Amino acid sequence: MTKKADCSLIYTCKDGMTIHTAKGVLSKWDYRVGFLKEGMKRTPRFAKHSHIIIDLYTKYFHNKKLTMELKGYFIKLLDNVQSIDYYPPKIIFFRKEYANKFKELDQIGIFSVEALMVYVELLMIQEKTNYPPMTFNRKLFNDFLIKDIYSVINTATHVGK
Repeated sequence: MTKKADCSLIYTCKDGMTIHTAKGVLSKWDYRVGFLKEGMKRTPRFAKHSHIIIDLYTKYFHNKKLTMELKGYFIKLLDNVQSIDYYPPKIIFFRKEYANKFKELDQIGIFSVEALMVYVELLMIQEKTNYPPMTFNRKLFNDFLIKDIYSVINTATHVGK
């Protein structure tokens, strides 16, 4: 179990959720991404890709058009993130004003759009650092809302390279 003291605070969202990283084991610069919701006093929770995708599906069933635009943001991010050679990682692309467009989706699911944008950027940087082709996140976000939900969730829960 990773203790809060072993985590680096990366970002604090306007709703009070904090995004943390903890050193990983895949490489010298590897890390895991976690979050703490306001009021949680224990260790961060380390959401898996499946949690993120399920949260996005929940948002999609609330507002299809906005969620498709959010998917576009993530697809664009895939082509822009770079690997890193330092720890803790830094948020490079996200700006608070990007999330304003998606405010309506904040009340749906576990994550606000602000938190999702930061969390997913960190996941993508982590993959780019450890698995440079980034085939996992690319497949996951390209297939989201294109392929059937079963296939996408199956991809999101895949363990390994």
